[in-house]
Amino acid sequence: MKKIHKGEAGYIAYERFIRLVKSVVLLALPLSAYAAAWIVTGTNKNMISVLSLVCCIPACMSIVSLIMVYTIRPLPAKDYEEILRHAEGLTMGYELYLTNGDKNTLLDAVCVCGNTITALATYKDPDRKAAAEHMENVIRAEGFTVHANVMDSLPKFLERLDSFAKHRDELRAGVKEAKDSRIPGVTGEALYLTYLKNVSL
Repeated sequence: MKKIHKGEAGYIAYERFIRLVKSVVLLALPLSAYAAAWIVTGTNKNMISVLSLVCCIPACMSIVSLIMVYTIRPLPAKDYEEILRHAEGLTMGYELYLTNGDKNTLLDAVCVCGNTITALATYKDPDRKAAAEHMENVIRAEGFTVHANVMDSLPKFLERLDSFAKHRDELRAGVKEAKDSRIPGVTGEALYLTYLKNVSL
């Protein structure tokens, strides 16, 4: 299966698959060792059995992670295709599960144009204001200022993308070219998007 990176469409489905495989492997290894030790010794009162049970802890943690990613809805393919038709020439990210303490928001799509960030969030009645403030705070903490807003309507989001595409040169003009020595080769809008990826699931 082709690797899909955070911020790309299909990331949630990819993570589901990877975490499922990881959970199965992590659970199968200690259980196999436990069963083998029992068969060989005729009892479960042996050191390998104890170690096998302790080694189930990473498997349990992986299963919790798997359950968490299965509660998140991937971006529908038809919505992604529609967004793609309006996003030419724009800096885009997809399927970012923005984590902010006890308020988490799934951003179906994120567009960064100049110092403006607009996101689409349609899943589970998102707290749009809190998500927008969190994005602004994440980037402000890195020394840059942006304005963010979150929409819950795909048609309105597409209208905003059209507006960005039409005026992208003037929106980008005069915006300080953001750089971060910790992330070489990534500047401007892509850097802002990287910061958002770093605080996403």
